[in-house]
Amino acid sequence: MAKTGSGGVTSGGGPNGADATTPEPMRMPPRLRSSFKTSARSIARENLSVITTRGTRKSRQILIEDGPLGNGMPVILVPGFLTGDWSMRLMATTLKTWGFAPFRSGISLNVGCTNELVDRLVERVRVISLRRQSPVAIVGWSRGGTLAKLVALQVPDEVSGIVTLVSPNANPLAVSNVVVRQLRVLNRLNAMGAKGVMGEDCIHGECAASVEEQLGHDFPADVPYVSMYTRSDGVVDWRACLDPEAQLVEVEGTHLGVGNDVRVIRRIAGELVNFAGVDSGATHRA
Repeated sequence: MAKTGSGGVTSGGGPNGADATTPEPMRMPPRLRSSFKTSARSIARENLSVITTRGTRKSRQILIEDGPLGNGMPVILVPGFLTGDWSMRLMATTLKTWGFAPFRSGISLNVGCTNELVDRLVERVRVISLRRQSPVAIVGWSRGGTLAKLVALQVPDEVSGIVTLVSPNANPLAVSNVVVRQLRVLNRLNAMGAKGVMGEDCIHGECAASVEEQLGHDFPADVPYVSMYTRSDGVVDWRACLDPEAQLVEVEGTHLGVGNDVRVIRRIAGELVNFAGVDSGATHRA
């Protein structure tokens, strides 16, 4: 049974949370197909949230005051699908204000082969861990959280813990019809010779099978793993974020907005502090 955190649940249902029954384990389909159809209203809400969830500079400053004390903890921030390190800037600056040491993932645009991205992130973790002389925490947004889990499975001794944010690690292809169209475009670009873009093999070939096999491995018991999800997710089926190996934490917001919501970032920071065994009540004055 999945672990639950503050606000976390193990009940399932459809994308809108209508059914409260426990969901069946979700597996990657043999061929790419959408998990659900996104309404025009949901698309508009997701896109608008990219701007609105950031709030004003004044409102952010109020929320940033007295945040969890990071004590220099190294944290790699991994962006989601179709975004890059630039999308994690607000989270990085907020965590830095609280005394964490955030690092970029080195991903300029998250559209590449999963296994290749994981190899690069493993090397990134090793470099930072050696430089800081300590394990590294990883925070991954959406697909970035799937990459974070895969990295932790490969180098658990160098990872202090992971927080995944709206990451469908129980089924990475439990996505909306909009994402399905985006994936098909990338597959076509790859077939036309575009470099650094995932091909069909990453969806239903050997690469996809390799990723599924890795995700099916037991997660290291001594590496904390927190999965944050929102039932208002209009991009992935929120049930796919209910990884049975994670501590589940429910948050409010949209798929595209949660990573820029300082209230959510504060909860992420609280989990990071727990990784280090520090009193989560200790705060940093902005």
